[in-house]
Amino acid sequence: MFFNSATCPSGWSEYTALQGRYAVGLPSGGTLAGTKGKELSNLEDRAVGYHSHNARTTGDFGLSQDVRSGNTTPAAWKNTGNKAGITVDSAGTAYIEGNTNAPYIQLLACQKN
Repeated sequence: MFFNSATCPSGWSEYTALQGRYAVGLPSGGTLAGTKGKELSNLEDRAVGYHSHNARTTGDFGLSQDVRSGNTTPAAWKNTGNKAGITVDSAGTAYIEGNTNAPYIQLLACQKN
C-alpha cells in the first residue's frame, strides 16, 4: 500500500525495494519482486524515450572513380575495399515534453507485517 505519510502505520513496514521505482504487475511466469534499471533519485527528472544521436563517417567508403576514362556514370565507380567507419555519439538529445517519461508522485510504500 502507498501512504501519504513519513512512516508506515502500526502493523506495516516500509517496502524499501520499491524506493525510486514504478510498481508493475507481475506477468505470468515473471520474477516476484524482480527489479530492472536504476532507481530514480529524489524528484529526478530522467529524460527517456524518443531521442537522437549525432553520427559521423570516417575513412574511405571503398569506392573510387576512374576520372582518366572520363566516364562519370555509376558503372565507372570501382570498389577499392571498404575501410570506412561510422561513429555514433553515446550521448544524445531527448525529445519529451516536460522531460519526464511518466509524471509521478512520491508516496511511502508499506507492506503488512
